[in-house]
Amino acid sequence: MKIMIVDDNALMRKQIMQTVVRADDIIMECTDGESALANCLDFNPDWFLLDIRMEKINGLERMSR
Repeated sequence: MKIMIVDDNALMRKQIMQTVVRADDIIMECTDGESALANCLDFNPDWFLLDIRMEKINGLERMSR
C-alpha cells in the first residue's frame, strides 16, 4: 500500500510510521500540505495521513483541493 504522511513534526511522522506502517508499504513523508500537493500526482497514494494544523496548507485545506 502507498501511504503519504503529511506532518510538520518529524517525531510525529516517525510515530505514525511505527504505528500504522507495515514492512511492505511504500511511504512518502511530506512536511506540509504544499509539498503533499506537489508530490501527490506522481506518488499516487492509496492513503493520506494529514496533520490538520500546519503552516502553508493544512490537512483540511489539502483535502478540499
